[in-house]
Amino acid sequence: MGLRLTELRLRNYRAFPNASLELNDLTFLVGKNGAGKSTLLDALAFMCEAVNDSLGTALERRGNLQGVRREAGEPLGRYSDVPDIGMALVFQTPDGERVLYGFEIGTSNDRASSLVKQAV
Repeated sequence: MGLRLTELRLRNYRAFPNASLELNDLTFLVGKNGAGKSTLLDALAFMCEAVNDSLGTALERRGNLQGVRREAGEPLGRYSDVPDIGMALVFQTPDGERVLYGFEIGTSNDRASSLVKQAV
């Protein structure tokens, strides 16, 4: 048995200012329309695309940084006010060790394009 995905962490991703979803072998997402179930699944798909394809492609498919950041309706005029997006997956190894993979995406003060700020 290999790595097992145990947690999804999001910061400023679409409707979630700060969220953590613990995952078990079988996890059900239940809630009202608009509660964020599809957003959680999209976040997992985003992470898969970023790893398998590229981070740029995953962003482009969702309307770039403006399409995934929490305050999607705000203009990008003042970059310091644009929150960073943080995404991480927590895995557990067969011997119980926890492994974190994630990154932060923000904007550069000298350009409006996305910038990977940190890879964990």
